Amino acid sequence: DVTCVLLHFKFAGDFKQYFTREVSVEGRLAETKRRHLQYLTALDSFSSGESLDSDISVAYQSSQQLVELGLIKTTDEFDAQNKE
Repeated sequence: DVTCVLLHFKFAGDFKQYFTREVSVEGRLAETKRRHLQYLTALDSFSSGESLDSDISVAYQSSQQLVELGLIKTTDEFDAQNKE
C-alpha cells in the first residue's frame, strides 16, 4: 500500500552543457558517450522555446511533498511508525 519514487537529477541545471562536455572527455566509456550523444540529439530535436522545464515543475523539498503531490502514497500505519 506504500509506494515510492526514484529521483534522478540527470536533467537538472545546465545538463546540455554537461553532456556536451562529457562526450569529449578522454577515458569515458563508449557506452556513456553514446548515451550522452543520444540525450543531446533528443534535446536538439526540441522545437524553438521547447524545454523539459514546465509550469508544473517544482523543486524537490521532501518526501511529504511527494505525498502531497500524489506521486507517492503512504498508509496511516506507515505514517504512525515513521513519526519517531
